[in-house]
Amino acid sequence: MLFTCPRCHYTFASADTPAMCPDCGHNRVVPSTDVEYDRFYESTLAVLREEAEPGMSADERNWTRVLLYLNRPRASYFTAAFLRGHILDATPEITLDTYKSMRWEFLRKVSADKAALAAEKIVEPEYMLRDGAGAPVVANWERFGLALQTLYAFETPDPHAVPGTDAVQAISLERITENPTEAYNRFIRAWLGLVSESSLRRGVEL
Repeated sequence: MLFTCPRCHYTFASADTPAMCPDCGHNRVVPSTDVEYDRFYESTLAVLREEAEPGMSADERNWTRVLLYLNRPRASYFTAAFLRGHILDATPEITLDTYKSMRWEFLRKVSADKAALAAEKIVEPEYMLRDGAGAPVVANWERFGLALQTLYAFETPDPHAVPGTDAVQAISLERITENPTEAYNRFIRAWLGLVSESSLRRGVEL
C-alpha cells in the first residue's frame, strides 16, 4: 500500500502500516488518497522514462511523450489493456495501426489547443526558449493546453525552433514499430509493471 505523512506529505510504499514517516519521523501516517496515488504514480513514471531516455532514439523520446499524454489517467485498467494488447502482445501491424490512430488524435487535440489560444488572442512564440533541463519557457504557459505543451516539449534539431505539427508527422512510426530500441521496450514494460502495481495497491486486479 501507499502511505502519506500528514505533516511533510511524503508518500511512500510499505507492506505494513509503518510506525512513523521515514522522511520526517512524524509518528503518524495515513493511507494515501487517490490524488496522492496518482501523484506518486506519475512521478515514478517520469523517473522510469528519464532512465530509459538515453537509450531511445529521438523519435521514440518524442513518441513516448505522445503516448503518456494520450493515456491519462495512466494507472488505469484501460492503460494496462492498451500496453498489453496494442504494443507488447500485438503484431507489428496492429501496433502500427494503433500508433497512426493515436497520431491523428494527438494532432486533433493540438489543433484544438491552438484554436483555444487564438480565441484568447494569445500568440504562439516565434522561437523557443528552454531552461537548463531543456523544458520550454513560454509566457502564459498555463494557458496552453496539455497537447500543445506536450508538442512544445519535443526534441528538435534546432532547440530554439518551435515544434510544429510537422514534427509529429515526421516521427517514423514504422521504425518504432518494426525496430524499437531495447530502451523503448524496457520503458513500455516498466510502465505496464507500474500500472499493475499501482492498481494492486488500490485493490484492483488487472
